[in-house]
Amino acid sequence: MSLSGNSLYEFGDYKLNITERLLLNGDARISLTPKVFEMLCVFLESDGKLVLKDDLMNKIWADSFVEESNLTFTIRRLRKALNDDARLPKYIETVPRRGYRFIAEVKKSAVSDLTEKPEILTEKVIIKPIETENLTTHSKNKVFHDQLNVYQIIKHRPFLFMIAGFSVFAFFLLFWANLSWTKPSSKTLLNTSFDSKNLTATGNTQNAAISPDGNLVCYTSRVGGQDSLWLRQLKTNTNLQILTPGEEIIRRVDFSADGQSIFIIRGKRGDPSSLFNLAIIGGMPNKIVSGIENVLGVSFDGKKIAFVKMNETEKNWLLIIADTDGSNEKIILTKPIAEPIWAVAFSPNDESVITASGQTGTGQANISLLEIDLNHTEIKDFSPKKWFQIKDIARLSNDDGLILAGRERLSDQNALWLLSKNGGAKKISSDTNYFTEFSLTADAKNLVGIRSAPNFNLWLTEADKPAVEAQKIAEGYRGVSWSPDNKIAYASSINGNEDIWQMNADGGGQKQLTFTDSTEFLPRFSSDGKKIVFVSSQSETLHIWMMNADGGEVRQLTDGNGELSPSLTHDGKWLVFHTPADEKVWKKPLNNADEPVLITEEHALRSEVSPDGKLIVFLRPSNQTSADSSIFVASFETGAKLHEFKIAGTNLSAWRFRWTNDGKGFYYAAYQNSTTANIYFQSLAGGEANKVTNFNDLQIFDFDFSPDLETIAIIRGSWIQDAVLIKTSQ
Repeated sequence: MSLSGNSLYEFGDYKLNITERLLLNGDARISLTPKVFEMLCVFLESDGKLVLKDDLMNKIWADSFVEESNLTFTIRRLRKALNDDARLPKYIETVPRRGYRFIAEVKKSAVSDLTEKPEILTEKVIIKPIETENLTTHSKNKVFHDQLNVYQIIKHRPFLFMIAGFSVFAFFLLFWANLSWTKPSSKTLLNTSFDSKNLTATGNTQNAAISPDGNLVCYTSRVGGQDSLWLRQLKTNTNLQILTPGEEIIRRVDFSADGQSIFIIRGKRGDPSSLFNLAIIGGMPNKIVSGIENVLGVSFDGKKIAFVKMNETEKNWLLIIADTDGSNEKIILTKPIAEPIWAVAFSPNDESVITASGQTGTGQANISLLEIDLNHTEIKDFSPKKWFQIKDIARLSNDDGLILAGRERLSDQNALWLLSKNGGAKKISSDTNYFTEFSLTADAKNLVGIRSAPNFNLWLTEADKPAVEAQKIAEGYRGVSWSPDNKIAYASSINGNEDIWQMNADGGGQKQLTFTDSTEFLPRFSSDGKKIVFVSSQSETLHIWMMNADGGEVRQLTDGNGELSPSLTHDGKWLVFHTPADEKVWKKPLNNADEPVLITEEHALRSEVSPDGKLIVFLRPSNQTSADSSIFVASFETGAKLHEFKIAGTNLSAWRFRWTNDGKGFYYAAYQNSTTANIYFQSLAGGEANKVTNFNDLQIFDFDFSPDLETIAIIRGSWIQDAVLIKTSQ
């Protein structure tokens, strides 16, 4: 079958329009990344024949060299888009060790009145203004020009500087002259169908926002661990870099109400962030507020902002409103540490705010939406519905409700939802990736959001030369453990659902161990290799479960308000875990029904017991900054602190500690910068931690050593994040 450009292909419940690159499930539009779209096209033209892995690689990545994990990652995303189950496939059948076969019947028909094909907008740099912050005198005096030689700026030469200023002014007159978007329309994202297309395709866009009039988008680009800020004019698809790359992480961006400036939350990893304001023509950011979280709301009239701070003394979160210059702070809500404030948005009349607050670490849907009357500081539920996660919210200008990015359950993915005032919730995005932060235009006709997807894999590397010999073995994500008989258990979502898998030490013999619709992760072998404990969301709350090493005899071990980080003592008598709600570490007798016993009164996460059963190491988190967190070693019997160590790098990146076989020290993984993590060894004798690996990129989610400590299994990767524009169909 040859895919002609004016054809519609139907299979199952789906229709694919080739010219529009549009996949429909009924009336729902499903967004596909370019590689996923290409893969679907290859399958549709295969006439049901086997498509070999090598053929798929050659057709989809013809001009580049990529690992096979890219293929499995793209297959998984396509399966999610088609709501297909690898175990009971309706569309894509896996032929082990060979390739894939498209097994659904495909019908072809003609399409008339084709519309313009959406494009992926690429970065076309027009001007790169000077950022005066943190520049040397020599740098400030340098002559520079844009690619079109529009202007020159030479510091300390008034006449030329005046000409340059006029040139910039003239450029922006032209810039703004082309800002008409569409003819006025009563359509919004909420009462009509909509189109979406990628604004970036680099995978490193962490934040984005659209101006109130829908003409501009500001977005961040992270390269080499440094963030820069860009401004895009949507009509002409031109880009301005208005903030040059720096070491501070940009955690959020938002336009001011008049669209003339941008609010930026940024700070170094492990340190508190600060709020800045930057004119859209660039320049030096103006600091407004220090010591805040990455939560921000801007009032519709542009006079107020809302943000979140930590009160370290009282151990609580503070929701604060202030003038847009940071003055006149007023606390309007206080929440305990266990109930973070995730998002905030002003009402159209600016007389109230909606905020999302609650605990997510238990796996339950505990996040509530609260409405706070600013005139009387009255607090009430905006909606009776509870959510597992809410990443961002935005009120509608007609005050009919709000849009949020979040999910109902742990096993779901973050989507865009419309929530009405009466509590009704309707999903308005059908994309298979995660949506995090987003922003609306003032008329709710257009939206720009960040769409994310995890790209983590299981690597094997020799301990004495890890960066040189690292090999990607399989797609893995949240957890890996090595047994005494050289089996590796790991969590993977290669089949569309996160399950526990097992393989041989050479990467062969991969076998799926869990098969539920829930989420299973963080596997840990017992010291004899016969049992595996892991975390599961089967009961809509995260609990610890245990099974045989072959996947048999599964049973639940804990039933509290949510438990994480399971491990077994070497004698097999105790289960050790932590509870995220109160940040405590517990031990529970494995073979009887006794209640868990608190090990230490310290706040503690990610624990591991020494081989002789006498010591326990854990992360002691700080509620103020991750830089103030430390590593504790305590008595397993009494909980008394014996050692405290400073964390190498900025913060822990992995979920585990790994003791040496003799119990004289332990390993852990920590961030070096915003994008890179490495493994370190800490001796109980003291001194600084020694770096074991020397990676130059990627995070480390989890790791474990082989029994002889000669090989390391590492879950490494990053999140692929890009900006997407969603607009009403005209």
